[in-house]
Amino acid sequence: MRKVWIRYLSAPCLFAALAGCDAEPLTPLDAAPDATPDALIDVAPPLDMAPDPSPDMAPALDMSPLDAAPDGAPDAVEPDLGPLDDLGPPDDSGPDDLGPGDGGADARHMVDPLPDGGVDHDWIEGVGCDDPEWMAGMCAPGEGRRQENAGAAHIAEEEPIEYAEVPPATGPHRSRWGKWGEYSYLPPQRYLHNLEHGGIAFLYHPCVEDEVVDALRELARARPEDDGGAFRWVLTPYPDLPSAIAVVAWEWVYSAECVQPDEIGGFIDRYYRMAPEDVRSDGSYERGWIGR
Repeated sequence: MRKVWIRYLSAPCLFAALAGCDAEPLTPLDAAPDATPDALIDVAPPLDMAPDPSPDMAPALDMSPLDAAPDGAPDAVEPDLGPLDDLGPPDDSGPDDLGPGDGGADARHMVDPLPDGGVDHDWIEGVGCDDPEWMAGMCAPGEGRRQENAGAAHIAEEEPIEYAEVPPATGPHRSRWGKWGEYSYLPPQRYLHNLEHGGIAFLYHPCVEDEVVDALRELARARPEDDGGAFRWVLTPYPDLPSAIAVVAWEWVYSAECVQPDEIGGFIDRYYRMAPEDVRSDGSYERGWIGR
């Protein structure tokens, strides 16, 4: 059976300098040059500097002074994505074989049947806290990084997909995306398609306290509708997540050890619906769906 391996370099950077950064080790925000030490989000840039994915969307927030960008970076803080209408068709022409990886599939992945008779190679049975000693780190300003675009190829159900990034924010995925809302578990092979449609994925370590999950759920439910309809979100535990929580948009990951609504809100304002496709409709994948 042919496997598709995703091997590419990420371009990590601080949440305070999310665009145009050179690949550097991830460091706390307060260590960034010329960045504001007391808050992750600074002030909004002029309206003509922000992309315009939606007429009703709030302008993107500036997360660092322009002069904090590394040499060679563009003047604008946002990535130069341009209007959604100019992005062209999604990239479904990913490579067929990116070479061998560093190990086999996780033994917890179950090959279970799907309702339509297909095979679910991505499902993990019984996702929950398997480390009673796990503890979240100290609550501090969150960190963000951009992942290099790895395409958006649709891979057949019978072919396993593995990712080098944890959690992935771009890359090949299944053609059936998840129904918007909360899940007992939603595999990245599914939520990536939700991200490709402009949505946001709220991820949490399976060992976090219930209050953390409640806070993420309420943040998602409180987001207002815009010209694209109801806010598009999925919420799921993510086994072995390296932080307590992560908020993921297409190509972008925000991670933190606690829920900080202002930071998460700023991230969403900036990257929601900034994706190859702008699709509001529910997906047909519902395994593990709880509600919204």
